Amino acid sequence: MIRHAIFEGILLLRGRTWATLSLAIALAVPVAVGGTALTFGLWAAPLLRGSGGAVTVEVLLRPQRAAPEVDAWLKAQRRKHPDWRIRVVPAADLSRRLSRWFPYLRPLLEAEGTGFVPSLVEVTTARPEAVNALKRDSGVLAVGPTTSLHRSLERTSARLRWLVGITTAILLLSAGLLAGIWIHLELYRHADEIAIMRLVGATESTVRGPFLFAVLVTGTVSGISACGMNLLFARWLSGLLLSLGLPAIRTSWAVLALQILVAVGVPLLVATITLARHAALEIES
Repeated sequence: MIRHAIFEGILLLRGRTWATLSLAIALAVPVAVGGTALTFGLWAAPLLRGSGGAVTVEVLLRPQRAAPEVDAWLKAQRRKHPDWRIRVVPAADLSRRLSRWFPYLRPLLEAEGTGFVPSLVEVTTARPEAVNALKRDSGVLAVGPTTSLHRSLERTSARLRWLVGITTAILLLSAGLLAGIWIHLELYRHADEIAIMRLVGATESTVRGPFLFAVLVTGTVSGISACGMNLLFARWLSGLLLSLGLPAIRTSWAVLALQILVAVGVPLLVATITLARHAALEIES
């Protein structure tokens, strides 16, 4: 029975290549969108919780300052502002950010190294406006914006959560409807063969097996494609986040497994319902 389902299912897929690809794409897109949104949400959740309402302001020191002067300046600021969390960005990280922000500096940074790169300090505080006072310091070259990137991320993610959720649900419903139509048309295309099989005593599992196998293959291809889209998007977005001083996005294996499960489960559920309804109609007639 399994061999029959696999063999007939392969013939079914070959006979409707373009329809199968259309169904796979229709399933892969919403699953990829939902998986990517879930990946971004899992990445942003600890970041937003860890901000605690604090704001990180970047302070760029003048490149003429030697390392002992920078250390003395840091000690003085920590003594004056005990509520500040002050962190020095490693020169290698700053060089990588500069290469992303200003691509024309990349050859110079690669040739000269990080020796001439100025010191960048990140000040985390609940009162970011107080950091603006450092602009009057002769050793400070520039002070970054005092708006909270974390708060902007929180507002944006809250809005995107609803938008992406509704869009994903609509697209999944559309893909499920397409799967049902595809199965429905294939049942009518093979109506004579199915009728003969039932007349000779074939079981319902034998009749439904090829269709379920074809849907299983299509769903698996869709799930793998959705996982690939998720990984590519996470890699691209990680490069952008690293240039902003934020951690890279890591795609969870649980999210990838969930994508494959949804991509396979939705068309299988729709196909099972469609096949059951078709069998009931055949029995009544």
